[in-house]
Amino acid sequence: MAKWIASLSDGRTMDEEKFSTIEGGLSPWRQLLEILDKDNVTVTGFRIQANGVTYTAPSNAKLAKFPSEFPARIQHRKKASLNGNGESEHYYGYFVTVDKIKIYQWIDSITGDSWLQIVEDSPK
Repeated sequence: MAKWIASLSDGRTMDEEKFSTIEGGLSPWRQLLEILDKDNVTVTGFRIQANGVTYTAPSNAKLAKFPSEFPARIQHRKKASLNGNGESEHYYGYFVTVDKIKIYQWIDSITGDSWLQIVEDSPK
């Protein structure tokens, strides 16, 4: 099973598993976005853990091992689809927007396989 972990600008670390999910309620990610807004903090680090492997997004933290040279706006996504055999597939992912480009990392929530995808950001 995969999960996300976010480091915040005030020093807190938020783990997806610590949020409650209520049928029809906000997802853990949406709950985190509310905390960011309410407490006026930002995500400085983000990672996804799946099958014992950690996938780390570009970091906004100054003391990160590999800090981003551009401000990284990180968003989390989940995706479900059917493969060619009609079997369900579930992916965890994040994307970073840099200028007019979005860079996605998709992680298979069962196998831990990972793909990068680069797409042009469409105007809103």
